[in-house]
Amino acid sequence: MKKVFPFLVFAALPLITFAQSQWTIRSPVPQRNSLNGVIYTGTQFVAVGDSGAILTSPDGIAWTPRASGVTIALSSIISADTQLVTVGDSGTILTSPDGIAWTARNSGTIAPLYSITSADTHMVAISYKVVVPASKDGITWIPRASVTPARATAITWTGTHLVAACDSGRIFTSPDAIFWTPRTTGSTDSLRSIIWTGTQLVTVGTGGAILTSPNGITWTSRNSGTTLPLFSITFTGTQLVAVGRVGTVLTSPDGITWTKHNSGTTETLLSVTSDGTQLVAVGTNGTILTSPLDHVTKINPRLGDHGISFRVTGSSLFASLPPTMPAQGMRVAIYSMTGIKVAEVNDIGNSGGIHIPINGLGSGAYFCEVKGHAGANKYERIRIAPIR
Repeated sequence: MKKVFPFLVFAALPLITFAQSQWTIRSPVPQRNSLNGVIYTGTQFVAVGDSGAILTSPDGIAWTPRASGVTIALSSIISADTQLVTVGDSGTILTSPDGIAWTARNSGTIAPLYSITSADTHMVAISYKVVVPASKDGITWIPRASVTPARATAITWTGTHLVAACDSGRIFTSPDAIFWTPRTTGSTDSLRSIIWTGTQLVTVGTGGAILTSPNGITWTSRNSGTTLPLFSITFTGTQLVAVGRVGTVLTSPDGITWTKHNSGTTETLLSVTSDGTQLVAVGTNGTILTSPLDHVTKINPRLGDHGISFRVTGSSLFASLPPTMPAQGMRVAIYSMTGIKVAEVNDIGNSGGIHIPINGLGSGAYFCEVKGHAGANKYERIRIAPIR
């Protein structure tokens, strides 16, 4: 058997054209439970849903049911470090190293948990007037009263702060899951999903609401072209994809201009994710759809404009810096498409470059961030894929 080595193909944050019109309905083992969340871990897709349903798939086509040990609804799932963590009704929290064997954890609350995210040093699950932070391993959870006066239904981490999306168009931000600041959005629609793309926050909700923000403080309403509720949004690294009621699928290259596509189903789509080559959407009555990602048609360079180049040396990504940019004081970090930091190297001296280990990263799309002495962040999209 040939050894598998990671390699990276680099592309800047692009302007692209996507069709995204070819959706295929997949038929996993017969199960009619609504699927409320789906993620890609780097090696497999994992979906969770009502009645404790958990399904895994290596390719989005063939799905295997897993025993969760619970019979209540699971609402959200993340992959952080070496753990999968899903949350749901009655304060339910389950963890798994592989998506097969699941262990119940004590959340300390019986409130329904709607969403979960991973920050630099901890995880955070949210509910109505309850915030439940945890250790990074997802084992020890300590509930706290939340200052958010509305039901928080979605949460994300930008690399510097948490952003919670709530009912009635409310947004709250926090650096630590303790102190929360309300932000004005100008919307009264209930927000259902939120992501950080590396350059902006995007949230979607009822009434076809789509809001964008560069920092979580100032928000702009965008015209989605629909009044149907939107329940989930993801970023593939090159395009935004939102899904919702009666099979609604919208795509956008920038969060401003949105295009509607035919998904081929009238089921409500509740969650969507991508592995860098295809989209997988899940929804009511066990619905699972897949759609291939089209090719990039135009690329606008970013980091290359600053004289920063990349190459692979063994199991490391090497960021080569120009002579005018000393490596001392530099920070290079790699983030998943959902804003979770997966690798980082800080201040390695003046060697003309920085080595970042990548052998532990799964295949897929990532962001590479370079931060210098002046504090200015530069982002570039990278893709990691296997060579056999």
